Amino acid sequence: MKKLLLFLFTITCFSCSSSDDDTSCDNLASNGEEVYLNLINATLAYIADNSNPNCVAYETAAEEYIDYNNSILDCLNADDRAELEEEIEDLEAEIAALNCT
Repeated sequence: MKKLLLFLFTITCFSCSSSDDDTSCDNLASNGEEVYLNLINATLAYIADNSNPNCVAYETAAEEYIDYNNSILDCLNADDRAELEEEIEDLEAEIAALNCT
């Protein structure tokens, strides 16, 4: 849950700190909401029922979340970037430990 709140904070800060000239970063911020919601929904479904389909859906949503976050790293200031890199590493370790068989 802390990770999800951190992401929401990062998106909020990111949206506020983007310059008007940086449209690629602005677009990434708006796209982040969908990626974030997909991860939340997949996480909640997997927590409620850890069946294989929910595990695979969670893993897929987590990988999309990681890919998205990697794509916005250059748009963030150093502190936000460091926090997000740590979050990415934590989530990568978490999905590596999944056993979706």
